[in-house]
Amino acid sequence: MKKGFTLVEILAVLVVMGLITGVIYVAVDKKLNRATDTSIETSARNYIRAVEQQFVNVDMDTEDMPAGTYKVASLNVIDGKTYSSMNTITGIEENKPTDGYVTVNEDGKVEEASLLIRRYEILYSNNKYQITKKATS
Repeated sequence: MKKGFTLVEILAVLVVMGLITGVIYVAVDKKLNRATDTSIETSARNYIRAVEQQFVNVDMDTEDMPAGTYKVASLNVIDGKTYSSMNTITGIEENKPTDGYVTVNEDGKVEEASLLIRRYEILYSNNKYQITKKATS
């Protein structure tokens, strides 16, 4: 009697291993996507808080920074006066937006924002965040 496995037995084991690997990959991928979305939303929340904090600090320093829409990554000109980008003003270093805008009301609160952080676009309005992954080109 010969010892060993038949080709059918080996193929059956490979198919089962492939199915298990596929199920594990899908589960891990979903967890990673959920973690990335949470990380991006947290970065957006921190950025918006930093913008609002900056307007509180400016108000306390009696420097005039008017309500309006500010670009996050380039200079802003509002009522003929030039202001730094929101990225420079907030001092955020990691996961800061590379593009977008922030609209601040008279009370120094962010009313709406559109931020591009990594490959994600974050829209903020009415205290709600909507995250969309941008297609890579």
